[in-house]
Amino acid sequence: MPNICSAPGCRSNYSGEPYTPVFRLPSNSKLREIWLRTLHRQDIEDLKNVFICSNHFRTEDVITEVDMPQPDGSLQKFLGDQFYIKTLYLVSSQLSQVS
Repeated sequence: MPNICSAPGCRSNYSGEPYTPVFRLPSNSKLREIWLRTLHRQDIEDLKNVFICSNHFRTEDVITEVDMPQPDGSLQKFLGDQFYIKTLYLVSSQLSQVS
């Protein structure tokens, strides 16, 4: 079962809904606090189960492939199952648009 989004009103990855990639809270405490404030959720107790789906980030900030430097100096394209965030700031205006 995929992780569901913690944004208020968001139905991403609920039963019957299409899969949407999600991101864990940042490990950096300052960035994590920004995300939590942006969520406007006072009821969250277990931070390890907080996920935010890609619908709440600007498309251009979601990276799906990375050029990884190799020991010989070349770059190898990495396409993982994981998605990566280029910036760790939620788009707060999009949180209010979710219904």
